This record gives sequence, C-alpha cells and structure tokens, in this order.
Amino acid sequence: MIENVILWATSIINPIAGTVMIFALFQNEWLRTAPLWHRFGMILSAVGLYGQTARNYLTITTGVSPRDIEMPWWVLKDFGLAFLAFSFLFLCLKKRRIR
Repeated sequence: MIENVILWATSIINPIAGTVMIFALFQNEWLRTAPLWHRFGMILSAVGLYGQTARNYLTITTGVSPRDIEMPWWVLKDFGLAFLAFSFLFLCLKKRRIR
C-alpha cells in the first residue's frame, strides 16, 4: 500500500521538479550566468527525473517493474546530483585556496 503511494507521489512530483529546474535555468539570472558545470548538472538531474517518471509509469500501468537493459535514464538524476555536489566542493576548495 505505502509503496503505491510513494510510487504515485514520485510520479507526480518528479516531472514537476524537472520542469521547474529547466524553467529556472532559463529564467533565473544567477543560473543563466552560473558556471557550465552547474547548468549541466541541473539538466542531467532533470532528465533523470523524467526518466524515473517514465519507469514509474510503466510500473504503475503494468504492475511489473521494468528491467533496465539499455541505459537506465533514471541514473542521470544521480549523476547530475553528484556532478553538482562535486562542482560545489571544487568551488569551495578553490575559494579556500585563494584566501
């Protein structure tokens, strides 16, 4: 029961979050001028959220969790977040080195 609620919730929230991320990239002044690796990480995360939604939709409609034979698109979400985390870490280290 709770698994279905979580699956439905992520299927609704993920595409909204991905759309907000992409919209923010084009509308927010700071993000439009942010370093390329920040924007790249956000785009990867948004695409991963859409991939997770597609996978969840298949599970909801068929009742069977699909096997990821080709590229598991949802993993881009993880790569994007890791990319953002490491880019912020390198920015902090660079700032600390300058002082």
